[in-house]
Amino acid sequence: MKIQTRPLLFLLSGFLAFASVFAPINPNLPPEENGMWEKAIEKYKEIHKTQQRSYEPRDADFERYNQIEKFEEKAWALAGQHGVFFVGKAQHRQPRPRIVEYFTSLVRPNDDLARDMNLRDKVALILWKRATSHTQELISVDSLTYHQELEWGLKPLRQIIGVH
Repeated sequence: MKIQTRPLLFLLSGFLAFASVFAPINPNLPPEENGMWEKAIEKYKEIHKTQQRSYEPRDADFERYNQIEKFEEKAWALAGQHGVFFVGKAQHRQPRPRIVEYFTSLVRPNDDLARDMNLRDKVALILWKRATSHTQELISVDSLTYHQELEWGLKPLRQIIGVH
């Protein structure tokens, strides 16, 4: 019996293409952060689903964001102004064991930073990591189609940090 390799390769390549669309992977993140990023994406999808809105990822222009003066500082100021929602916490072992909290803030199209980011009809979702009470780190920026009526369940930053 001769196995036909061409249909098998076609089927395998189709499966890999399907998996790459539906299994988010951010190759620039270490494994523990990638896990929290995937958890954040699932939360974004769930928020859209429960409010009967379509979840529409859009391309994020990282090159442009990196050129914005004090981008991380401005995004952090918006987190304090608008609030955040909790994503999860993890035990990190390196460089020393500690609990790290992850949460998301938004940049909406009408925010000043949104103009610099060229968001227009998009919302930017910024995933943050916080390991100590005085330091936070921007992990990733995702952008989605903006639905003004969507309720994200944001809480004041001071209510989220150190509570979960």
